[in-house]
Amino acid sequence: MDDISAIDQTRVRALALLEISALFDLHALSYGKRKIKRRAREFGIFGVSLPVLLEHDQTLISNQKVPIIFEKLVKMLGEKGPEVEGILRIAGSATRIKQTRKLLEDGFYEKTSLLEDVNVHDVGSLLKQFLRELPAPLLTVDYVNAFALVEAIPDIKQQIQALNLLVLLLPDVYRNCLQLLLECLQKILDNENNNRMSLSNIAMIMAPNLFMVHTKNSIKNRANEINMAARTSMVIKLLIKYQNLLWTVPSVMINQIRQQFEREQRKKSKDKSIINFFYKKDKGTVYKQMPGDEVDQGVIKVLAPELSKASTAVKLDRNTTAGDIVTKFRKKSIKAKKERESGFWKRDAMSGCYNPKIVVFAMENTFLHEVGGNIGERCLDNKTNMNALYQVNPRAEWIIKNKL
Repeated sequence: MDDISAIDQTRVRALALLEISALFDLHALSYGKRKIKRRAREFGIFGVSLPVLLEHDQTLISNQKVPIIFEKLVKMLGEKGPEVEGILRIAGSATRIKQTRKLLEDGFYEKTSLLEDVNVHDVGSLLKQFLRELPAPLLTVDYVNAFALVEAIPDIKQQIQALNLLVLLLPDVYRNCLQLLLECLQKILDNENNNRMSLSNIAMIMAPNLFMVHTKNSIKNRANEINMAARTSMVIKLLIKYQNLLWTVPSVMINQIRQQFEREQRKKSKDKSIINFFYKKDKGTVYKQMPGDEVDQGVIKVLAPELSKASTAVKLDRNTTAGDIVTKFRKKSIKAKKERESGFWKRDAMSGCYNPKIVVFAMENTFLHEVGGNIGERCLDNKTNMNALYQVNPRAEWIIKNKL
């Protein structure tokens, strides 16, 4: 989802909403928006909404994608927790947690290293408290009930499809936080032999923190709570187990977006031809192709405005990949490698390129982008087959730059 432009993301969400509605209708499932009972705090750490926290944090780090406090908690748990027996299951010290919370509320941004010496069980408890006390659940008030219903879909492939669609519908900050959390939980699961935490154990413990199950303590409600916890833990198991499939926009949706763009372009072209019929332009103002701008069939012109090698023509064959094209803009000589190791080449964090005084080369986080034609903008995976993509979008521009 992060690899496509904002306008394409808007189109993807519209398509995903139609798809999830159709899928739920197929199984006679319906969901409503979760009502918020907890009032959000406007400042602080715990009880503050994710968008508010992130808005503040982006004044400190412009490209921050998740709240810093959430990132720190998850990072500490992912680094120290996987080797610890009973992590997440064993609660931390109530006294220490209370003291740490006060320190975080009073001075986290003055000293973000506050968590480094905190007991790992306390970190796990603090993370669970942070999730439970969010004014809106991590899966959002709009879709948390829909996530809970995925367990009622009988087919596993359709369950994964539903989760993929729901993840694409999440606002950026919620989706990024969910991805960070699931990656951490996978690290814990990968060390099950040491920490004794199975997939079922992790899911059962984390489900209430993501689905915010709150009921009064009666026999009837207690039974409902147990049933709800069992159902939602199954969803958490699916999220952890199939997380690598959840963040990618399905190719069928990309094709639908291309079709939308093409329809819009045909309409604009038709409208423009009508206008030109009544208002003929002076022939002197008509654009004339400059010598050297012609590109042969099967050859693409690749632009790299941030690099010293600003453009090149690339002849495509059936095996050419996006990574092959980016490689043409990298510095590969042994001499250059030694120069980089000696510090001659300076890394420019903003452009993502090696940036000495004169020459700028592509780096590891530089990718080929498909821009325009029948798409807004898309960062291409290095394995993308360029010949096949060129056939789909021959009018696109191909630009080497830092990832979106």
